[in-house]
Amino acid sequence: MTGAATSWASQEAERAWQRLQQAPGEPQWLDVPILVQPVGELRPGRIVLEALTEDRQPLGTCAVFNGEWYPGCQGSIPYSHYAPTLYRVLLARQRREETEPLRLQVLKAVAAETRSGRLLPVLLKFIIAPEHTLTGAQLEQVYGCPLQVFYTRFVGVSYDVLRPRDGGGDVRGRAIHEGYRRAAAEFVASRGDLERARAAYLDGVRRVWTEWLTTLCLRISSRPIKDHTQPLEVVDEILGYCRQRWEGRSLRLYLERLFYAPSRGISGRADRVEEPLGGEPLRLVEIKTRGMDAELDPQTGERHPGGLQALAYREILHSFGAGGAEAVVEEIQGARIKPLPLEDHPLVRRLRLDLSTRDDRVVDLIAQARNIGYCVATGLFTGYDRYLLDRAGDDWRLRELGGSFELLRPRPPCRICPAQRRGVCVYGTRRAGPRLYSLFRYAPNRLFAYWAWFHRQLKAEERASREVLFHLVNTPAETLEQAEGITIGRLRWVEQTGLVAVFTRDDRIETRIREDDRVLVTPERRAPGQIFSVEGTVEAVGEREIVIRLNDRVDPEGTYRVDLLGGYDMRQWQLEGLTDFLVSAMASTGVRGRKVLVDELPRLARILLGAEPPSPPGQAPAPPAPDLNATQRHALAAVLALQPGDLLLIQGPPGTGKTSLIAHLARTFLARHLFDYDGKAEQDRRPVLVLTNTHRAADEVVLKLLDRFPEVAPFIIRVGGRRADMDERVARQTLAERAGARQALDEADLAGDGATALFRLIRRAQTCHDHAGIFVGTLGSADSAELRGLSFELVIVDEAGQATEPAMLQALRHLPAGYAGRLVLVGDHRQLPPVVSDELIPPPVPEAFRQLGLEAGDSLRTSAFERLARLYPHALITLTEQYRMNAPICTLVSQTFYEGRLVPGTQAVAEQTLSGWLAGLGMPGPAGSIWDGPPVVLITTEADPDARDSGARFTAGGSPDEARDNPREAEIVSALLAELVGSLPPARRVEIVREIGVISPYRRQNNRIRQELQRRDPALAAVRVDTVDRFQGSEREVIVVSLVNSNDEAAIGRLHADWRRMNVAISRARRALVIVGDRSTFTRDPGRPEEDEARRYYRALFAEIERLERQGQARVLDSRRLP
Repeated sequence: MTGAATSWASQEAERAWQRLQQAPGEPQWLDVPILVQPVGELRPGRIVLEALTEDRQPLGTCAVFNGEWYPGCQGSIPYSHYAPTLYRVLLARQRREETEPLRLQVLKAVAAETRSGRLLPVLLKFIIAPEHTLTGAQLEQVYGCPLQVFYTRFVGVSYDVLRPRDGGGDVRGRAIHEGYRRAAAEFVASRGDLERARAAYLDGVRRVWTEWLTTLCLRISSRPIKDHTQPLEVVDEILGYCRQRWEGRSLRLYLERLFYAPSRGISGRADRVEEPLGGEPLRLVEIKTRGMDAELDPQTGERHPGGLQALAYREILHSFGAGGAEAVVEEIQGARIKPLPLEDHPLVRRLRLDLSTRDDRVVDLIAQARNIGYCVATGLFTGYDRYLLDRAGDDWRLRELGGSFELLRPRPPCRICPAQRRGVCVYGTRRAGPRLYSLFRYAPNRLFAYWAWFHRQLKAEERASREVLFHLVNTPAETLEQAEGITIGRLRWVEQTGLVAVFTRDDRIETRIREDDRVLVTPERRAPGQIFSVEGTVEAVGEREIVIRLNDRVDPEGTYRVDLLGGYDMRQWQLEGLTDFLVSAMASTGVRGRKVLVDELPRLARILLGAEPPSPPGQAPAPPAPDLNATQRHALAAVLALQPGDLLLIQGPPGTGKTSLIAHLARTFLARHLFDYDGKAEQDRRPVLVLTNTHRAADEVVLKLLDRFPEVAPFIIRVGGRRADMDERVARQTLAERAGARQALDEADLAGDGATALFRLIRRAQTCHDHAGIFVGTLGSADSAELRGLSFELVIVDEAGQATEPAMLQALRHLPAGYAGRLVLVGDHRQLPPVVSDELIPPPVPEAFRQLGLEAGDSLRTSAFERLARLYPHALITLTEQYRMNAPICTLVSQTFYEGRLVPGTQAVAEQTLSGWLAGLGMPGPAGSIWDGPPVVLITTEADPDARDSGARFTAGGSPDEARDNPREAEIVSALLAELVGSLPPARRVEIVREIGVISPYRRQNNRIRQELQRRDPALAAVRVDTVDRFQGSEREVIVVSLVNSNDEAAIGRLHADWRRMNVAISRARRALVIVGDRSTFTRDPGRPEEDEARRYYRALFAEIERLERQGQARVLDSRRLP
């Protein structure tokens, strides 16, 4: 907490402590945050704490006892979880050497009189670390089985992607939810028009069926089944229910809005909240379509799902003042809706909860799920102690954390548990195969240490993301905007067309928020997360305007704030990839009952762990490839020579045609598979899987395949769905588009024969899938429906230098059992590294890790490609001929970053010029101060007093973007580009400016440059202005780089301190490169050793420009001489 929020919370805590002292011996409801630190030695049954307010003022000593006991009480509460769970949390924090106080939201406490006569505050009920957010769905999972939470949320165990699993029921539920949501919104908006509501419902079903067609294809059937029919069978019931509930009533609906209670550490999205405009209480509705986690009603014997989730959301509403809210679970069974008031739910009946008052049992139920979930999911329960990790599986209730077994579901949901399916959890009865007893103790030391080293870092990143919502709510908006740049306040609603809303304000917008960012829009009189907030995606940020595509409509209501939301609830797919490597490597050995030796692991696992080198690149006969150069053909032959279980690294510097090489590899392996495959593999084995770090790179691979080898189009599947920014040719390679999903469902009469139309569509899609041989997706899509059940002879990871090592491990999941396939990593460790949180502190690298190729300072930012290139230089093939940059630009990049090995691939590439490009378009040559000269231009600003940067901004909150800007550099850039396009025919200017790029590392500078360009010439609005990180993989005929940093301290900032950004920035240019900046700031030695390596590269860069100038291939200008 900061600022006013801290002061208010501190005052509340002080007043609460005074109330306790005034009524000794009487337990009181407080609901205030405090900070605590243990006093003396930690003891399990009696924890003594020093209590502080949020602003670190002492409140005195307090205590927590087992069973919520306190001196003078009538009796303890058996099986209370509060003291045992807090003890484990504090003990784990001590072992981690965490010295910051722990935050508790104290719900109930008492001032008890001790034998000495003094009053001792005793904490009875509390939320541990409420800043860490868990969702309502996660609480439901804790209630169902704490051990499952341990394995899935902490360890990261996931389903085996080589085994197909049916997800049709999930799609059925999604279709009903989406249709119901749209129908409800339309019914209320149209004041009861049933036909419009019906059309909206069917549009929702159609959208889900199109988007999730691949999941529906996983189940083979001979006729339409329930997954296909139920969404259409229930439509009349839903419309009738809407009419019954809302006809003639005035109300406002909040649909799938974000809920968040900072005092409880709980968030979620309720399906619907109804706000009657007549003053009646809110009505919260959870919609359930499946009963796999249903609760047994002890009175009727019926089962009903969703109880704890609805109860948790009700508690969130109560926490911010909506005390009379009604909660209902609407269960859809067949073609019927069965609304079940929460007070009649089996969960409430079994536990005999009283929802009409503040029932301690309700508090205990939610707090137990929340606190145990926090302790387990963060790793505080076991840490990385092998014995504790294995012992956790002895009891599904995790009894060491205390807690009442009555507040858990009577039986764990083993049949849907991935840990059960993988044999990791040995508890329970669903044993599908061999068990991995004592997984962690029996793992080789090297494998376990590798897993734990990366796992710690991933959990640290997750921890930071889980605290985002708390930070937004408890930090003043002014601080978030001015110090961190993640909030924009004082916005007025202008208009909303569909779901696209425009907001504006009088002051200039200076922010880190940019296009495609996920944001939360909230009326300023409300706190973020109080159902009035709407999530959305930014489409445009202007000088005084922001355009956002919202998930729901907003009503004009005073002024608004927009907050950068981040990924607080995103699936931890990298954690799953890391743990899958541990589990699969161990399972494939076949060893049980003893410690596994490193030599018993699969060969590829041994290679990755540094225990065995990969084979030196061989040369196998390759088909003719006249469009490949010598180094590309060498790499192609080396991949063809790879044996199953082996690894090859291919380094692709800028413009060297690595995507062309990947296309040739995919086509060659497809042909080999079609002619040579004997079909005897245990799993469904396909020839090629290409996984990339970004969607853009995956799209480029598909386009290259279509351009070079159009005959393979019927065999290509682009994994995932259609995206708004996707090339139409790429979109047509998605499974839904190949099957004609949109057209078929648009033309079908869903109300009449929709299920039959869907069934036919599924069969077409299954046929397309069965014949596909080249699958292209992102590393995050390894668990996608298109890939489930498939293994591949060759797996290629593109952009491997940008992927974290755990992300890269996702690729191994689709190699045949025992990793008996070929793995090729394609990337360049001299371009951008993996993107991780700047708050991540590099962990110590044990000396034993030297054999893995890790060095001091390495962390998640060190890609597997970089590590393995260090460890196995003999397994690295470097492409050296590039087809992007002309000779002077290529020389600058090559001499600075590649020891002079990078050369133009052809004479035509080497000699390409800006004037030649314009002449080819029938336009006059460039004119002006710089454009008719050498292709490399450096405009130096060190002597220009007006060209100093603004200083670092938005540095609070651990932001890596210091948000500097430099108005003079923005002015220079805009003037130069206006000069370039000014002599061109107006009708052709947009065509030209689309081939111009401006790169700066700072979002704030980019916003300023965009605004300057628009002032100079409206045609310049089409110039792409972006950060280095978002420009990687792109190229332009003209690139202008604004360095920004110019100051007396020679501060180059955290972004420039990674010299690889400069390599990416200048290597985007084909024909003209202009660098604007203060070279003295980048070359002086300010005495900061962490920047020494970067400054060596910058000195080499500017020295090479001066050398090129002497040869007439570059030009250096003083910015003061420019107009």
